Amino acid sequence: MRTLAKWFTGIAGILLAIALIFQLLAIGSIQLKNPDLLETLPWLLAGWILALVFVSGAFVVLIVCKERNNKPLFSLIMGLVGALLGLLVALALKNAFPAKIGSDGVAQGLTTWRLLYRHFSSVIAGGLIAAASLLHMLENRAQRIRQESGAYRSTYSLDGAPLFKDESTIGLDTYAGKEQTSAPVKQKRSVRLARKKADKSRD
Repeated sequence: MRTLAKWFTGIAGILLAIALIFQLLAIGSIQLKNPDLLETLPWLLAGWILALVFVSGAFVVLIVCKERNNKPLFSLIMGLVGALLGLLVALALKNAFPAKIGSDGVAQGLTTWRLLYRHFSSVIAGGLIAAASLLHMLENRAQRIRQESGAYRSTYSLDGAPLFKDESTIGLDTYAGKEQTSAPVKQKRSVRLARKKADKSRD
């Protein structure tokens, strides 16, 4: 998962660089040549800038802070929000500048290819950043589970040795064929009397 997250992060960085170059130029061009569009869609400029800020911020957070906080949740949320705003902006620009062939035979407006690499690149970058953040979260969770299971195995060893030992030897002498000497067996009264008489007769 970590290797796949690195690939997603690298591709997202390339797409983000492309998006920043073309979209910053497009913002300046629209303000100079199509100010009426901003009057028709007053949210377009703010949403456009916020989309770039969120996607760029998500990329920075993922690169700089992923090893420190071990919870790249912020980059996941920022990447998704940036991708959603970028999608709304791209669809609005597609409706505002539909693809058509000019009188000189050159394609004008936002063709599918132009729309893809100029405006959808930020959307794809935001999605890849969110995916990379999710993979990092899953990897951190799996690592945490492995550490907890390792601590459990070190506490309770199941290598075949007995978990509890009884050091007592009570009753083992009888099974080993030895007589107990610490606690003699009590004899019957008749046997004791007969033994005393035998001792007196010997005297």
